[in-house]
Amino acid sequence: MASDEDFEKTQKRIGEAVVNTTRTATRIAAEDIAFHRSSNPTIGLQLDQRSARLLSLTEKLIRRATSSAKQLSLRTVDDVDSSLPKVIDVADSLLERVDTSLDEFTGLVKRAAVDEPGETRAPKARKFQASSALPENTTPKPQLQFDVAPANHETKPFRPYLTSKPHAIVPLEESLKLSQNSEGFEQYEHPYRTEIERYDYPRNVYQRQEPVHYHPFETTTAKLVEGFEDVRLMLAELKNAKEIAIDLEHHEVHSYIGLVSLMQISTRDQDWIVDTLKPWRRKLEILNEVFADPSIVKVFHGAYMDMIWLQRDLGIYVVGLFDTHHASRVLHYPGGSLAFLLKKFIDFDAQKQYQTADWRLRPLPSEMFDYARSDTHFLLYIYDCMRNELIDNSNSAVEDGDLVADVLVRSKNVALNRYEHPIYDDTYAGRRNGWFSLLAKHPSELSKNELAVFARVHRWRDEVARQEDEGIRYIMPSHVIFNIARAQPKDRAALLGACHPISQIVRMRSDELLHVVQRAIAEAPNFPGIPPALAYGAGLRLRPTAAIDVAQAESIKQPVPADVDNSNLRIYQSRFWGHTLSSTRSSRTAPLVPAFTVTFPGLRSTATSDSLKSNDAVSPDAPPTDEVTSSLHYDGLGKRKLASPNAESATTDTAIKADEAPFDKIQRRAARKAMKKSRKEGRLDAEGATNGDASSNGGSVAFDYESAPSVLNADPRAIAQSAQQKGARRAVVNPYSKGDAASAGLKRVQNMKVGKSTTFR
Repeated sequence: MASDEDFEKTQKRIGEAVVNTTRTATRIAAEDIAFHRSSNPTIGLQLDQRSARLLSLTEKLIRRATSSAKQLSLRTVDDVDSSLPKVIDVADSLLERVDTSLDEFTGLVKRAAVDEPGETRAPKARKFQASSALPENTTPKPQLQFDVAPANHETKPFRPYLTSKPHAIVPLEESLKLSQNSEGFEQYEHPYRTEIERYDYPRNVYQRQEPVHYHPFETTTAKLVEGFEDVRLMLAELKNAKEIAIDLEHHEVHSYIGLVSLMQISTRDQDWIVDTLKPWRRKLEILNEVFADPSIVKVFHGAYMDMIWLQRDLGIYVVGLFDTHHASRVLHYPGGSLAFLLKKFIDFDAQKQYQTADWRLRPLPSEMFDYARSDTHFLLYIYDCMRNELIDNSNSAVEDGDLVADVLVRSKNVALNRYEHPIYDDTYAGRRNGWFSLLAKHPSELSKNELAVFARVHRWRDEVARQEDEGIRYIMPSHVIFNIARAQPKDRAALLGACHPISQIVRMRSDELLHVVQRAIAEAPNFPGIPPALAYGAGLRLRPTAAIDVAQAESIKQPVPADVDNSNLRIYQSRFWGHTLSSTRSSRTAPLVPAFTVTFPGLRSTATSDSLKSNDAVSPDAPPTDEVTSSLHYDGLGKRKLASPNAESATTDTAIKADEAPFDKIQRRAARKAMKKSRKEGRLDAEGATNGDASSNGGSVAFDYESAPSVLNADPRAIAQSAQQKGARRAVVNPYSKGDAASAGLKRVQNMKVGKSTTFR
């Protein structure tokens, strides 16, 4: 590149190309590729050609970028899945090289000096690359060389590894006693429980002092402790300190219970890096002479798991713990991580990508060595600053106002944590190491068959991890168990399709896993499942299976007894909002107007709304009727229902009391007018006359809808002629009279133009 201007143009052009490629790939992934392949074979052929070309270019790029991928082949989908970790590692390496080159070009980083002729330089330590998901286990397992192998299959209570107990108040023999915990399981007591509970921190913890500044990180280094004699020399210096800072690096990908891979210890003047993967690692129990010394304050950050790991691997216990994580919580800091504290007090940016690195690597890369050292090098200065801030913000006059005491109580509780062997629980009893604990942590909707497969696959993963001494998540991530449970694969191809990502162990033992899945499906009807109360408490939803057993089918076929009272199954007011919106205005028990009945001949009989409320059962032996006169029953709320005069209802009582109701007077008046009209037209026969007399005495008359005049499409002249024939004493209302008398409005003038109209302009 000749100039900065050319660089900016090139950078912009490359950035636009990358963005466009990413957007295109995203749009393609969002489409239904299978549908387009089936609808148009040409598209499928083009996609195959483009995929083959992209895979070929990727393969060539990876082979040119690194010499360790000469045998890499990307031909099929299985090749891509198996080689994905290598591809990710190479891509990360290329991006880092590009980033370094750009920094050198822009001047942010100076290019390394060129060696003079004849000058020899020490070889540089290889740069560490962060491991990707499910990396290949190329590092030898150090646990195979331990004097005491890890106990992966232990089922008895964990007994502390102590052979002696320095700074003891209670002797070791009296401390190692079995007792029952809150869950009813036997366990050994914490050997330093009495010492921790009775511990009084030194007076300088409660006094405000000027923080002791740390030594420059760039001009100092740490001592690497690799032999037991080095441990003794370090121990002699630690005994003279008043405060020490401690941190651990842990590895759990290729170990079932995990490995303490590194221990960092710092005083005010010196840093140590202890290799805890040596075969004699159990001899580090000698460090209890300092770790249990009540005159020395041990400063950790986030020591919850550190206490457990020290007990499990090294037999070390801590008395006099000060946890800066709890101090940050008591002080209400916006962050509680060590990286936050380093940035706040030191303005130091920790390289936290190494936190999940493979700490079994030996020799340790320089980047990882510096990262491990930085965790404790500044921690004592941070402790001084936070201790002073706790003292300044404390108020002894207020209850719970002593912030220092609050942090120390929390730190003691952390130091009392105990380790127990991970005993697998195949039920929903309550231990954390079982299939139910994972399901409760990630609630999901599963049927009984899926739940049976989920439990069996989860148990298989745990057994294989113990046998291979590998981490359970390396064997199979948790989400893969859910995928297998929902897919319920019937062959090896379907099983491997549900496992993504897939480890080499699962691929080699896929036939065994498939047998476990098929056996779980076959035994699913006998799977005990989860009690509904426990499932509800854990937030689980269990879907019913598609198959229904015989007992359930027979119970479904049984008829419902006829004498069952269903009156409470129907409500007339919404209860969605409870009784908040209840109102007496919408109650059906108090109609606004009396009910009345209008009969219709020729309709089938149905029960009225009042008869539905009656508790009297209809006799099944009643003789059928060919035709019954029905009626429309108005319940006073504007709703109409077909009502039968033969049904037992309150309609008859309402008609008897019609003399006292104003609405019934209008009804009788309309009946008399209809009777007079029929007499004038000569349509009333002898039977009709009898009914008319009855109507005048308060009965009901059938309304003829066929001969009734139209109301909506009424003719004004017909209305006037009918009124003259009846001799009406009052004027007939004509709803169209006002419209006829209205003045004509001004007509709209439209000026049409040549060409397009105004509407379609």
